[in-house]
Amino acid sequence: PTETSYWVRLGLAALFLQNYKKAEEAYQKAVSLDPTNPSRFYNLALAQQGLKKYSLGVGSMQKALELDSSSQKYKDFLFELESKAKISIPLENIHKDK
Repeated sequence: PTETSYWVRLGLAALFLQNYKKAEEAYQKAVSLDPTNPSRFYNLALAQQGLKKYSLGVGSMQKALELDSSSQKYKDFLFELESKAKISIPLENIHKDK
């Protein structure tokens, strides 16, 4: 389907059921069809958080904030994802010998 609303509804249902992979797929399609709606990127980031893809979630939230820089909810979630992305870096990548 090429209707954005179909993909949004599918994504919401998948998020509700905690099927984060399906939600991510649905919201990727939704943002490709409607790249000017910041809530699409926010929901994509929610799915990416569920999959522990924190760095990708940061990118999605940065895009949401480009579209709506006044949203405190988006700013707060971006901060949360950035914190998780830093924590999820494997220790061997932090303490590499030079």
